[in-house]
Amino acid sequence: MKRRYNSFFHPTTYFFLGIIALFLFQFVRVILNPTLVILSPASKIANAKEIMISGIANPQNTVQINGGSVVLDEKGNFQKQALLREGINEFTVQSKNFWGITKTKTIKLIFKP
Repeated sequence: MKRRYNSFFHPTTYFFLGIIALFLFQFVRVILNPTLVILSPASKIANAKEIMISGIANPQNTVQINGGSVVLDEKGNFQKQALLREGINEFTVQSKNFWGITKTKTIKLIFKP
């Protein structure tokens, strides 16, 4: 006896709905990926104890540097002063959009007084 399915509840319907959901999820991750561009510091070696970290992100996103919130202007520009200690200094810059998708960049500087 052949099993009859309601046209919407056929097993292949669920398979195709799953494929579409996976495609949409990947589409959102690729298309809505947050913008994060680090403009400064440009050099990997610093000889001043204080530096300015600056960049550009989507204005609607939230940006953090080493876990601390940073204010963005209407164009998405941000900047933050940072103190360096002697040796290698590492700064993590993270941009997070409305969907919770994050982009992270790490800055490594060597401070030689």
